[in-house]
Amino acid sequence: MEQMDTLLLQLYGALRECRGVGFVDYAMNLFKPVLVYDSARMTTVDLRGGGVVVRQSLLFREPDDMMLDWSTIATSDLVMRDALDKMNQAVIFHASSRFPTRSSSDTIMRDYTHRYEHRNGTVQMMHDASSGHHIGMSLYRAADSAHYSEADRLAAQRLLPHLAEAIKLNDALHGPRPDDEGAARGRLAIASFDGRLHYCGPAFETLLQLEWPDWRMPRLPRALMEGLARGTARRHQGRHTLFTATVVGERLFLRGRQQFRLDQLAPREREVARLFGGGHSYKEIARQLELAPATVRNTVQRVYQKLSVGSKAQLAKLMASEV
Repeated sequence: MEQMDTLLLQLYGALRECRGVGFVDYAMNLFKPVLVYDSARMTTVDLRGGGVVVRQSLLFREPDDMMLDWSTIATSDLVMRDALDKMNQAVIFHASSRFPTRSSSDTIMRDYTHRYEHRNGTVQMMHDASSGHHIGMSLYRAADSAHYSEADRLAAQRLLPHLAEAIKLNDALHGPRPDDEGAARGRLAIASFDGRLHYCGPAFETLLQLEWPDWRMPRLPRALMEGLARGTARRHQGRHTLFTATVVGERLFLRGRQQFRLDQLAPREREVARLFGGGHSYKEIARQLELAPATVRNTVQRVYQKLSVGSKAQLAKLMASEV
């Protein structure tokens, strides 16, 4: 008991010393000698609407693609159901025993746990009243014989809520840097071809609500799906946002961002604007793009009108800001 109290003092004491990912690594390494695990994750999921939509994830000694893989098979994860049935209590599992049959769902999960070396684990689900989401803390051991005991489960049940709360507090105090990997993942979503979301980063949700204020989980807006289906580019440009999609197997991987003013330009107009803003003359651009100088001049005028700029210097500044 004294050891756990010391751990908690160290954990909360480090809140103002460590930032972001550095704090997560510190906290995970701090708890590792007591809870004994090879890898771990903290997952925020939205269960409203009947689906399982991953909102955020923090990984410790796990490959980045692991969470994206899990988001597509989460409905087959019986361990998560066990943890939800015993809310705020840690549950332990042995993968081969929990997924023993030859059914497709058990086979999928058994292959998944072996691929990522989650052969033994302990999981605890907690409800976040402020957001309505559920937070899952998961610890994994790679060796098939490294079972979690009842004593391990009780230790995890006491410590994991503190670990989750400390990570949330650290994020509130410091927040992610806008240019870090977590921010990039936040602008990502994964969906089935029918529009049902499996993973939705927080920044992606913000973009959806900016474009469609009345939109709600768990399916993508119909207008977005229809826009992505037109043509071969799988690109939807709205009033405020731009979304693109890539097909990977039976899933759509979507990325979104707010619109740039340059998005108003046609490809040829954008190329002329890049060269003209970069200091090239009408004649130089005409030679490079095999156009008449008058055509280049007319194109520049259209660019000025669309972008509401009045000089080459203003155009160059805008081009540099929206790279």
